Amino acid sequence: MTKLRQYRSKRRFTRTPEPFGTDAASDPEALAFVLQHHMAKRVHFDLRLELEGVLKSWAVPEGPSTDPAHRRLAIATEDHPLDYATFEGEIPQGQYGAGVLRIVDRGAWVPLGDPEADLARGELKFRLNGSQLSGGWMLKKLPGDKADWLLIKERDQGVGARIRLPRRRAVPKLPPPGHPGDLPLKMRPQLPTSAEFAPDGDGWVHEIKYDGYRTMVRIDGDAVRMFTRQGLDWTDRYQALVSHFLELDCETALIDGEIVAQDARGATSLDLLQETLSAGHDHELVFYAFDLIHLDGRDLSREPLLTRKALLRRLIPDEDMIRVQYSDHLDTEGRDLFAQICRMGLEGIVSKSKTAPYVQSRTKSWLKVKRFDVGTFTVIGFTTKASASHAASLILAEDVDGLRYVGRAGSGLSNAMARDLYTELSQRTIPEPPVPVPKIDNPHWIEPGRLTAEISYRGRSTKGVLRQPAVIGFANSAPTPVAGRAAPQRRLIRDRDLANIRLTNPDREMFEGSGVTKLDIALYYARIGEAMLPDLLNRPVTLIRCPTGKIADCFYQRHGFSGLPDGVDTMGDRRADEFLVIRDARGFLGLPQFGVVEFHPWDCTIRDLDHPDRMTLDLDPGEGLAWAVLAAAAEDLRTRLDALGLPVFVRTTGGRGLHLVVPLDQSQSWDRVKTFLKAFAKAAARDAPRLFTDNVQASRKGRIYLDVNRTGFGTSAAASYSLRSKESFPVAMPISWDALKSKATRIEFNRVSAVDLVEKAGADAWDDFKKHRSNISPGALRAVGVRD
Repeated sequence: MTKLRQYRSKRRFTRTPEPFGTDAASDPEALAFVLQHHMAKRVHFDLRLELEGVLKSWAVPEGPSTDPAHRRLAIATEDHPLDYATFEGEIPQGQYGAGVLRIVDRGAWVPLGDPEADLARGELKFRLNGSQLSGGWMLKKLPGDKADWLLIKERDQGVGARIRLPRRRAVPKLPPPGHPGDLPLKMRPQLPTSAEFAPDGDGWVHEIKYDGYRTMVRIDGDAVRMFTRQGLDWTDRYQALVSHFLELDCETALIDGEIVAQDARGATSLDLLQETLSAGHDHELVFYAFDLIHLDGRDLSREPLLTRKALLRRLIPDEDMIRVQYSDHLDTEGRDLFAQICRMGLEGIVSKSKTAPYVQSRTKSWLKVKRFDVGTFTVIGFTTKASASHAASLILAEDVDGLRYVGRAGSGLSNAMARDLYTELSQRTIPEPPVPVPKIDNPHWIEPGRLTAEISYRGRSTKGVLRQPAVIGFANSAPTPVAGRAAPQRRLIRDRDLANIRLTNPDREMFEGSGVTKLDIALYYARIGEAMLPDLLNRPVTLIRCPTGKIADCFYQRHGFSGLPDGVDTMGDRRADEFLVIRDARGFLGLPQFGVVEFHPWDCTIRDLDHPDRMTLDLDPGEGLAWAVLAAAAEDLRTRLDALGLPVFVRTTGGRGLHLVVPLDQSQSWDRVKTFLKAFAKAAARDAPRLFTDNVQASRKGRIYLDVNRTGFGTSAAASYSLRSKESFPVAMPISWDALKSKATRIEFNRVSAVDLVEKAGADAWDDFKKHRSNISPGALRAVGVRD
């Protein structure tokens, strides 16, 4: 049930210019807010915050105050559609909320926690990033009436800002769409042209194709007539639908759509429709309306499709009208939608030009694409054109009592996809085809099981070869071992995981002026993930999110938040209310969509929260300390730990310091590990007071602060390969001790150099980390002054 039911039930959309709105999904990384001045019967302000596809709304009679001492009443109202964030205009007299409404301020907002949970418990803290409203705010629920809240400004740089009302100006009254004209007695429907593939691009929208009878519905006062595609009057056959059309808020209308019968799954079937009509069960029929040609004395046929559909959506607003339904469209890539329709076994799609008029003929502004069969096949090779550096087609096989050749597929491969496939697969070729195949020009063979492809096709030849095959997508699978070869290590990130990455605003700069986009961050983690995930999966993790484009607005995310991607879960523990866990590559690759830049795992896994499997010592140098001194100090600490039977690994932090990390065998408690670490730091500071300090408040000039607070229940440190939220996006990079000693200046890695090093080396400096797991012996404790 739509969240906009209450909003729509209060309005008559053929009489108000307010947006009808659609059920939408919000991008949690880019949530919008709007403050509007509403000169209704009682003048007030409306604060609206985007969340879960709608605008959560509060009426603020006196308007927000930027003085924390002035708490303003805010009355919760119905959810509004996202389109309302840009709406300005005059709501006509006699309609709900009549009066002029203007925008005062707009921008982005960032919840400081889980907004849905915070709203439920009655205390929502958030930051606004508008031209007038900025900084921290809080909505606090008052006891008693569930609609009454307080809007309170936090003390920060936004205090005291003056809120300026928009300049009063005449609100233009736009003429209604269309041209005056009489309601046609009959009209031939517009017909689509058949196409093999759905078009992509911004100029198209796509609708589900129904398997029913095309019908034109003519409403003239109390008279309703329904005509077939050939112009036959079938009103008597559809008599049960007449009363539903009379409920529509119009005097005259001409509506184009499809009459269908649906099974229990909601799928349409021509056979089922014919059975329903033969049995006289017209009360079971449904009319799906997808175009509006005439409304209340105005001819709409020359208006763009989206204008006609917007008016149609306003005409059919009530979701309770189950026998007359609005046929919605999707503004997405046609290729992706068509693939999904094929997987679901639906009839197909109709793609329509957004700007085209309605014409009484067959046109190419409507394209009909019927469903293909879909299957998953093993890729055994690829072809290239002469001297080309991209894959021209995939060579396919399927396992039916052993692999056998089923054809080639090149349709559906974009230029970028073809280049990437060539780059990936050309490094994996084998000399001979793994199965018997016919003669193929320019073939290159790969080991079966490396890659599978999802293919659409229309039937098969007598030899089982696919007809009209086209590539829909890819899925990586475990390779089939070949005699004499070692099976490669299982990959953590599969091609399907990469293909499912979805980003809104991919070209938005993460930090203003950095030149690094949201897409750059996502691609970095996609490329570094194989090396990074073993250190990250199935551990409690803290994220650092940077959703506004300003480094100052980055914040720690320790708890769940709205829209968590698949593969990221929340867990609880008796000592921690809630924490986040990344389960698999899907979740990891989905987090850059939410502005995640940094990953900070705990020093334990979720399988054993009571016993750490590593401990981390953070070396934080004071200003002016030379890199050579820091490197020598780290080597000294390594020697001390080695002497205690504790092998240690080193990592740059992406800042000026270093992390020393000791692998543990999980046999000891947090208390024992933390006790040792504190005593070790104190002993090092006592032995070399001019070099080390374990006192956070002591002067660090020329010294290194030994920070032991990265290890402990609920604390965390930057993961290996994590980016850091600085303008240059440095990387916390695991390095070898030899590399540390070989550099006279600070070792720095960024998102480019880190990937280059990992991909060229094929391994990292910590590959044998787990082989050196140890425990803190009683002797080690005594050596640092702790009695066991």
